[in-house]
Amino acid sequence: MIAAALAKSQRLIDGRRLSEAVQTLETALAALAHAPDDNDCADAWRLETVLAALYDTTGKQERARRLALVAYRHALRSGCPLAETRSRELVDRLVARPRRGARGSAGGPR
Repeated sequence: MIAAALAKSQRLIDGRRLSEAVQTLETALAALAHAPDDNDCADAWRLETVLAALYDTTGKQERARRLALVAYRHALRSGCPLAETRSRELVDRLVARPRRGARGSAGGPR
């Protein structure tokens, strides 16, 4: 299930159909919540990292940050060093960078 969703989303991303790729990954992630297969659940981080990156690309930075942290927790539970490394890199990129201030906010440029 995960591999099929990732493959389909990759084709959509390559075709610049980002909203459809997001929908595909969100649907697959929702299906995992109801799946009894522990292997799929252990690999949830794969869907979550791609989806977090898509959220960031489409301007949903806060959602991307939250999902990246969830992906990192799932990667830690998987026990896979590669999963931990990749998800940690995403967290570092999305969470550690300064947040963009809203226009006219006290913290924004004047």
